[in-house]
Amino acid sequence: MPPTSSRLTAARREKIPQFRASSVVKYRHRRSPRPAPVCELALATRAMPNEPNRLENRTPLRVAVDLAALEVRTPAQQGVTENVSLHGARIITGRPLPLNERLNIRSLVGNLRSRARVVYCEPRPTGDFVVGLQLTATVGDWTFPQQQRRATQ
Repeated sequence: MPPTSSRLTAARREKIPQFRASSVVKYRHRRSPRPAPVCELALATRAMPNEPNRLENRTPLRVAVDLAALEVRTPAQQGVTENVSLHGARIITGRPLPLNERLNIRSLVGNLRSRARVVYCEPRPTGDFVVGLQLTATVGDWTFPQQQRRATQ
């Protein structure tokens, strides 16, 4: 009868090194949480131009939004969009947001809901911050059709 994996012959047992408790190396992962970089030091003095090499056109649109972090302990904050595109938005907020932070964004004027990631955060001379968001899993519209004309004005 050939030996199975559960039954080892004496010759095979001799070739297998024995497990010793002294040979176990214990690794401790002591990661101190690094603070996420919040804002770049450059001052944003003007609105971003609509660059010709962009894949998506930006639409200037001022809509009040609610920004909620995925972590429950972080309080939500409100902001106003400066311009929007299909997969992004530039938002003015009162507090800085850490780079690469994941957010839920909700339009307070329309029915838009989306997941977002902070791409950049720049301070403005007025004391508030401009945040660039990459949008994913977007559902809904920034404004309702009858309110869209008022929001762009």
